[in-house]
Amino acid sequence: MQRTDRCTFTVTVDSIPLIGATRYVAFGDSITEGKLASGDITPTPYPAGFKRELEARYTSQQFMVLGEGGGGETSAGGAGRLPGVLSVDNPEVLLLLEGVNDLPSGDPSRIPPLISNLRTMVQTAQGRGIRVFLATLPPEIPNGSRAGAQPLIVPANDQIRALAGSTGATLVDVYQALIGSLTTFIGSDGLHPTQAGYDMIAQTFLDAVRARLEVSPTMTLTDRTARPPIFGWHDQ
Repeated sequence: MQRTDRCTFTVTVDSIPLIGATRYVAFGDSITEGKLASGDITPTPYPAGFKRELEARYTSQQFMVLGEGGGGETSAGGAGRLPGVLSVDNPEVLLLLEGVNDLPSGDPSRIPPLISNLRTMVQTAQGRGIRVFLATLPPEIPNGSRAGAQPLIVPANDQIRALAGSTGATLVDVYQALIGSLTTFIGSDGLHPTQAGYDMIAQTFLDAVRARLEVSPTMTLTDRTARPPIFGWHDQ
């Protein structure tokens, strides 16, 4: 007969999630700025909503989320402005949503320069060790008063998706998040998001950042039971 050694472990899991970056810059045009169809600026543009969602989920951490939106800015203007913003703000993560102001003429020849400028911005950030989350352009409502880019949004986004793949930037598919409820998420001018649209953009960025940067909860195995000695006996 032989006795077996048995032990019991207690598993302790820290259930408070953590995220691997706390300093963010959201960069782009009037959509990053938070402009509504009325021309007013919402008090809760997507960068503010993104920060709110971070704080709600990662309660043990503190966050900096700076909104660096420039109304009316083209991608060329953004490529020129970005280095200074990064130097001043010093983020760990860049949320990049820009380019619709290149396209209102409906001229498809404007797409390649847009992609080139986005590539420059992605590489500028990556060259400083900054993680880049690159968004597709939001959909527009056909025949809206400011929806001149609408015919080019899909082909431009196809190239933005390819750009993310070729540069290692994380794609944030804002277009896909909004297209299913277009009149809910895009305002009466056909271009600028509603407040619901800005909230959805914030959530879409959060989902991408969470998938990429969230740290798994820690697990500790603790032996709470002393091991008895192992012995055996046999009949003579």
